[in-house]
Amino acid sequence: MSSDTFNIRAVLIIAVHLVIIVISLAIALWLRFDSLLSDSSMNLFIVGLTIMVPTKLTTFVVSGLHKGWLRSVRVVDLVRIFVANLAASGGSTLGIFMWIGPTFPRSIYAIDFAVCLVLCAGARAAARLFQARGSAPFDNRGNHVKRDEPRQPYPRWIPDVLLSLTALLLMLSAILGVSVYRLATRPHRLEDLSAAQRQDLIQLADQIVPPVYQPFPLSGQLLFYHMRPSTHYVNVLRDTFTTNDLGFRTIPTGPKPKGVRRIILVGDSWTFGQGVHYEETFAYQLQKILNRNGDRWQVYNLSMPGWNTENEIAALRTFFSRLHPDAVVFCPTSNDIDDSNEVWNGRLILHGFVSGATFRSSYEYHTRWIRAFQSLQSEIDWLKERGVPSMIYFIGAAMAKVSAYYAPLSGLSAPYTAVPAEYVDKKHQLSPDLDPGGHATPEGHRLIAAHLHNALLQQQIVTGLEELPDTLPVVFPGHPSAGAELDEEFRSEYPKRSDLIPLTDDFVGREGLFSVEAPSGARTVYVRLSLIDDPALYPLTVEVGLESKERVSLTKVFDRFVAGPQVIEISKPSSLNNYPTIEVRVTADRVVVPPNGLIPVSMKRPYVQMR
Repeated sequence: MSSDTFNIRAVLIIAVHLVIIVISLAIALWLRFDSLLSDSSMNLFIVGLTIMVPTKLTTFVVSGLHKGWLRSVRVVDLVRIFVANLAASGGSTLGIFMWIGPTFPRSIYAIDFAVCLVLCAGARAAARLFQARGSAPFDNRGNHVKRDEPRQPYPRWIPDVLLSLTALLLMLSAILGVSVYRLATRPHRLEDLSAAQRQDLIQLADQIVPPVYQPFPLSGQLLFYHMRPSTHYVNVLRDTFTTNDLGFRTIPTGPKPKGVRRIILVGDSWTFGQGVHYEETFAYQLQKILNRNGDRWQVYNLSMPGWNTENEIAALRTFFSRLHPDAVVFCPTSNDIDDSNEVWNGRLILHGFVSGATFRSSYEYHTRWIRAFQSLQSEIDWLKERGVPSMIYFIGAAMAKVSAYYAPLSGLSAPYTAVPAEYVDKKHQLSPDLDPGGHATPEGHRLIAAHLHNALLQQQIVTGLEELPDTLPVVFPGHPSAGAELDEEFRSEYPKRSDLIPLTDDFVGREGLFSVEAPSGARTVYVRLSLIDDPALYPLTVEVGLESKERVSLTKVFDRFVAGPQVIEISKPSSLNNYPTIEVRVTADRVVVPPNGLIPVSMKRPYVQMR
């Protein structure tokens, strides 16, 4: 055989290796990205080829894989193919990592190695099988054997054994590739991790996600949180904005310009404007309306999602001396009686009582509403002593009736009104896919701003302007309302789950609060407990109490796990006879973290019923 023929054959074999390298990487990317090739995967393909082609071809030539393709396939050939592919993949991995870093998916390296190994061995075996069918045989060096020359005899079973080994290697390589692919692309499941690993995962996630909120240290019992001061937030609550020097989405806190007066709006997520841009909030719109004849007013939005009445008052007291308000407007909503949220690593965590923004005729609801109204009255009296006029502007579809019902019960004498229900109905609420809380749309904020503007004029907090004619009338102090009327109105909206402290997967933590209907004549509260089979939880002390003036409760100690329901019965005190709904509080002194969870629990959700 001439040298020219040998060179042409070597070039062709190198070209075959080039095609194998391209196909291997393409298959690896195709498998890694679940048969979906996007622009990013094509960029990886180009970058990978730029490194793999020279690296692998050089390794294959140095290893001599371009030689001896037409001789019998021997075990030493298969070993050389494996070693050459391993070295080529290692060199490619190092080159890609040094060029673009760890952004190249690591699983592609393993898949590419397995596919390239299979294709190299398969091509070598296919070439041997193809030449065996021809009329011109070759010796073990790849040279033609003349027909009249006797060939070196060898046992006929040797080629069969070699081909069998080749097929076995191909099969093992395919299994290896599929296994590596499945392991590399299988999503991690929480149940595969230990409790410590799950906790570490959460900690890492908190480091990746920028924190939104932070607690504000305040002496006393009234604590609150806010956003980070002078921080640029991107796509937070559907807006991109920069907080001011106190950590609020509003105007700067600096000195007021001469001749300008400042109104502070104090509220929660409705006043904050959750789900809309800052320029669409009713606070900003109100400032725009007030300044339609000249810049005479500033409207400061002192609000934060999740605040309750106590948070709002605490924030106003804390920043009062820095804000120098000329007037204050409190903007309570129907869930301002909820317990305050906690801030954990920049996230809001539900803590304690959650009303669901509904009215219930029960001791717990009445006590919370009356306490909130009395706190507002005390704050308004405090402002009056300092010469700052104020009013209450209730926001929410039912707040006109709720405020009129609780105002006389709490002794509220401050001026108050409520936004018309038509301005906050379904038509003026954001869709659930945009905002699960159902807050106001930009048009709803515009209507609220116009109505609040007229309310400020009627209370003479703002003077020198005309009322806007295209708004519904402002009613002070509000429509009369009765508790029975409210209870009947909200009875159809009672949640199917009566958990007033959020549960996790139907498990109670240290405390649970459950609302249950109390039919007339029912005298006994029936609580059926379901324990958890975990030795680390016992001995467990459980206290079951009724929310009432008397604070009636019973305590039971469980030394060990007991299968089946454990029943506790409590007689309803007479002070609850006039309430069609009562609340039952269940408290445990110990908790345990289950193997498949993150939240400490004490028992399964109890069954509560009045008899």
